[in-house]
Amino acid sequence: MADFAIRRFGREVFERLVQPLVGGVYTADPYRLSMAATLERFARMEREQGGLIRAVLTSPRVEGRSRATEGSGARYGLFVTPRLGMASWIEAVRSRLPPDSVHVGHRVRRLSRDARGDWTLTIADPHGNERLSAVDGVVVALPAPEAATLLNETDAELASAIRSIPLASSVVLSIGARRDQIAHPLDGFGFVVPMKENRAILAGSFSSVKFAGRAPVGHVLLRIFMGGACRPDLMECDDDALLRLALDELRELIGFRGDPTLVRLTRWNGTMPQYHVGHLTLVDSIERLASHWHGLALAGNAYRGVGIPFCIRSGESAADRVASQVGVAEASPRR
Repeated sequence: MADFAIRRFGREVFERLVQPLVGGVYTADPYRLSMAATLERFARMEREQGGLIRAVLTSPRVEGRSRATEGSGARYGLFVTPRLGMASWIEAVRSRLPPDSVHVGHRVRRLSRDARGDWTLTIADPHGNERLSAVDGVVVALPAPEAATLLNETDAELASAIRSIPLASSVVLSIGARRDQIAHPLDGFGFVVPMKENRAILAGSFSSVKFAGRAPVGHVLLRIFMGGACRPDLMECDDDALLRLALDELRELIGFRGDPTLVRLTRWNGTMPQYHVGHLTLVDSIERLASHWHGLALAGNAYRGVGIPFCIRSGESAADRVASQVGVAEASPRR
């Protein structure tokens, strides 16, 4: 990604614009990040039209834009979320399925396959009691390390390939404060920080500006992102040290004053797949190995996209694959 951006726009645009924007999404080292796996659209624009600016200016979306919509403010249609939080998606899916078909709080401890080709799950309930469940097909939608562990007994080569996907860790700080504690006008949805500045903060989101109902009247909610592939050292800091670092930088960046009224710190250890150069070749190999097993499919953010829409598409494709192999109708009707 770095090579592509520098070649097209120069080092300053890369360091001050492209890197912080991409870094806020992928928490990745831009000198290792694969264009084909992450920003393939832009590589295709260069390949097919000779340049990014030309491709944008001649795209139907730009040519067809009406004057009535120009100059009337930014539109952030991509910034959407369920009003009651992400868990409401899970509850909505669960409510449409037959009773007792979803078991939350249960852990699949083992996945095995017998001589007839049937799959058996060893499942532990929240109390540690185990039971066996025979199934026709399995969609493994776990994070890459857990998927590799579960599949190791069935296919060690497949497990090894999945385990080779590199991962990064990050910290998310949710900070609540009174509106008068922040000097910044909060006239946007957040900010990103260039890696060149060597700060602890990767990016910040003004969550209560971005989404309604995230803070009481007169208060704001910020979400601060730290760590990532370029600052793994921060994961060694304790929670108090991370909070101090974040507040020190927020005082400088947005004029934060005083102490927060709310702090929630969440560590995401080894959960962000790194789409390095060669990632798509690796994923092709993983999918080829998985295809050897009847009734098995993989899904999740480790393969062909880290965002929620990519994960949904991944899950639908995996469900359809297993459904077709075990002889039932398409599993994921598009709506």
